[in-house]
Amino acid sequence: MLTSKPTGTVTFLFSDIEGSKRQAREYSEKWEKVRSCHHEILHESIEQNHALVFPIISDAFLAGFA
Repeated sequence: MLTSKPTGTVTFLFSDIEGSKRQAREYSEKWEKVRSCHHEILHESIEQNHALVFPIISDAFLAGFA
């Protein structure tokens, strides 16, 4: 994973679980496991591609690829 901001031409990835607030309410007993799995999959994929993860807010990810 990058530790500094990418420069030049940068590709951004934004990921957000659609309807997450509603799903968290409806499936409260399963939600944290789902969110954790989502984070794990994205972190692994982003790290394998040497990108920078910007601050994560709830279930939303933003990453920058050089």
